[in-house]
Formats: sequence, structure tokens, C-alpha cells
Amino acid sequence: MKFPLFLLTGSIAVLFLLSPILQTKNFKTQAATTSSKPNIIVIMTDDQTMDSMSKMPLTNKLIGGAGATFANSFVANSLCCPSRATFLTGQYSHNNHVFSNKGTDGGYSALTDNSNVLPIWLQVAGYTTFHVGKYLNGYGKVTGPAPADPASVPSGWTEEAVGWQDSIYSYYNYTLNEYSPGVAPHLVTYGSDNNEYQINVETTKSLDFINRHANDSNPYFMWICYFAPHGDSNAGKVVAANQDLHTFDNEPLPTPPSFNEADVSDKPAYIQNLNNGQRFSQSDINDITTNYRNRLDALQSVDRGVQAIVTTLQLNHQMDNTVVIFTSDNGFFHGEHRKSEGKVLAYEPSIRVPLLIRGPGYPVQTISRPAVNIDLAATIVDIAGAKAGRTFDGLSLVPLLKNQPVSSWRSDFLIESDDSDPGHIFTGVRSEDHKYVEWVDTVGKITDTEYYNLNTDPDELCNMTYSGKKECRNVDIVNLYPARTRLHQLQTCKGESCH
Repeated sequence: MKFPLFLLTGSIAVLFLLSPILQTKNFKTQAATTSSKPNIIVIMTDDQTMDSMSKMPLTNKLIGGAGATFANSFVANSLCCPSRATFLTGQYSHNNHVFSNKGTDGGYSALTDNSNVLPIWLQVAGYTTFHVGKYLNGYGKVTGPAPADPASVPSGWTEEAVGWQDSIYSYYNYTLNEYSPGVAPHLVTYGSDNNEYQINVETTKSLDFINRHANDSNPYFMWICYFAPHGDSNAGKVVAANQDLHTFDNEPLPTPPSFNEADVSDKPAYIQNLNNGQRFSQSDINDITTNYRNRLDALQSVDRGVQAIVTTLQLNHQMDNTVVIFTSDNGFFHGEHRKSEGKVLAYEPSIRVPLLIRGPGYPVQTISRPAVNIDLAATIVDIAGAKAGRTFDGLSLVPLLKNQPVSSWRSDFLIESDDSDPGHIFTGVRSEDHKYVEWVDTVGKITDTEYYNLNTDPDELCNMTYSGKKECRNVDIVNLYPARTRLHQLQTCKGESCH
């Protein structure tokens, strides 16, 4: 069955529009799930900025407003596949070996020990697992003459509706590989009409799963990977649902001090060479503005999807025994440091991501301590009472979520990238008050360095390792050596040595 969803935003409208699904269940008057373990739902967007959360009022209210909002949430490797691999393993890229989206060190095939990942550990702990949407880049693609086999599915999922090959990069006309107990993997193509807009279909499948498992004695884990606000590879732009087109046509583009940065002489060669070494023209700025507005439009379907998920949990009397996590796989540029779009850099717009978590016993609060995506698997395993098969590089966020006293917390974390583009090979260390980055060439020789005082220069305009920019003071060597030493420690860290 396929249902038209989310034409209105009010709760009554949501209930009405979801009624074809909701009628498939007889809701209990008591909590439906009898397990003492909570259900866990992770909602992950694709390429979403921190700034865009201001245009998602339903998500802010229903997750952040009912739990924790992390003011300082980051990803260690700001790229789709490495970030998702870190979510599945709780490890930095240098430990799970996924650095890029493709190539010998990237994509679905690069993840070592694919049968030793988060959903497997949760299944062993008694969880029914479900994934919908995008998975690791390259899933469903093969090399050589043999056709891709839909029967080859990611490990650990009881049910799945996983994006097939590169079709997942389209909001319409995409294919999912679907399977469940008793139903073999099979390809289903969607998007022939407006009712099959990808975000809405992903929401519909999520609601169906919640409804079908409302009365189970076992808990469930669901990973919803929304495509928005990623660009559509066929359309060449971000495509919003019809009802959301032009919603933000008058929204001004944020222009922080780093936007269209006037002087990038202190930046690495990669940044200096962007846009042929020129600042943006007005035409360029118009294009960046349109892209920004399109992304906000597309996120409205996600915002309504979050509302529908929470409403369905409440109707099933599951909300009091469910943890809901909302985040993104990486940030995105909209003209900062002359980067018109994209990610995969160590600057704040690229590595900062939203993180909201609500759950039983979690008070409403804003948490300032830094969270990194290496923490998510550790947190979920802790919540589920599961046992991990890998050594986590991250920390469980549960003590912070419960507002328990924490005597110590990480003081810094690693930023890393070894993307297939030679211009994106660097590692860095970010602490509360500084960031130090080393760029290397394809043979590992350091070509550029960056050091920023984030207290006095939060927009990263003054690289203090460069003395040619007169307003930038050359860094005190005494301050630089500890950062360099710590970076070199983190580059090969594992487990507790990463904290």
C-alpha cells in the first residue's frame, strides 16, 4: 500500500492523513512493549547544517524540547560513507578503514568485518532491527561482468528497505531493496508520482514498522536515513516535495564573517584555488542562496516525518519506552571560506551537526559538552544493554542525557579525511579552544598547516601558523607543540587513548 502523507502540519491533520496505516492496529490502553529495554529510533538526515535546525520547529519541539539538545555536536570525518561507517562501528575511520565514499578506502566494500556492526550487537541483545533509506555509499554496486545481487544484503537487519545503487540519490524514480522475515530481498521502484516523494515513502515505511511491532515483547531498533537535504543527482539540485516548493524563497542567506572570505592567503592551497582563486560574483551568491533555500524546503518533509513518528509512538503508547535520536551524517558549506557547497573539510560548517535526543528519564536540557559521532554506537549499546564486538573510540552519552555528574569528559577529538580527492587529505585536532590541522600530499608529506584560536576567532579567519597575513599573529610555538603532539597521538588512537 502507498499512502499520500503530510499535506498539513497540525496534529489532527497528521492523524487523519495517517489513518490508513493507523487503522491496521488495535492500540492497547497500556504500554504496548513489555520489554524492559527501550525501543531505539535514530533519524539521520544527509548533509544538514546546524543553522537549518531553526527551520524545523516540529523536530526541535518534539525531540529537543522533550529531551537534550547538544550545542556542540561534531562528526570526525565529514563525508557520507565514513560518517555512517562510524555510526555502525563507534570507531574513527582509521580503525574501521572507511575514509571515503568510493575507491579502495571507501564505500560499502571498504568496511572491515561487516558482520561485526551495531545492528548485529542489538539483535544478539534481543532487538528486532529495521533500516530504511540510504546505507553506505556503493551498496548494490559491483565490479566486473556479474550483475548485482539483491540477495546480498547488509548484515544485522531483520527488515530493510535499503537504497539500491545510485538510484537513492533521486527524490523521485528510485529503487529500494526490501525484505523482511519470510519475504526475500526484492527490488521495488518508487517515485512515479508526487505521492512517492522519497522522504514521504521513507516515513510511511517507518510508521508501518512501528505499527506492526507495537505489541511485540521484544524491543526494536530503527535507523531512518532520510535523503534530504542532499542534492538530487538527476535534477542537479535539491528537490522539495511539491507542497514545500518556494516556502523559503525570501529567506536570506546567512553571511557570517567567513562567507566569501576576503583574504584566503593564510589558507591551504586547496582553498586558495577554489573558484579559480576568485571571490564569488553576485551570480555565484545567487546560486548559493537558491541552493540554501531549496535545502530548507526539502527539510520540511523531514520535519513532518518526525512529527508523524512521534505521533504514532504516542498512539501506540510506546513513547515512554522509546529513545529517539536526531542527527545528520555531516554538515555543509554555503559559501564559507569560498566553498560554495559540499563538505569534507575541517572547518566548523562541515564538521558541526545537529544532535537531539529524547528518552525515558532524560530531562529537558541543553548539553554543552562536546559529542562526536563516534559516541552514538557506544550510547545505543549502553541504552540497549548490548555487548559490542568492537573497541569503541567514543563515549556513551547516557550519563550526560541523565544529567548525572561526570567527573571528566574528552578535551578534544580527531578530525580526519583521506578522501579520493588528493585535495582532501588532512588530519586535525579540535579542542574547546583551538583547532590544529595538517594537510598532506599523496605520499604523506605535510604541505600546509592551520591553527585557529576558536575563542577569539570562531569563524577561522586567522590561521596562526601563517605570518603573511598582517592581522594574524604568528602562533606561539609553545602553544603549537602540544596540539601537534596530541594530533599525532590521535591519528593512531584506539579505544581509551582516543578520549
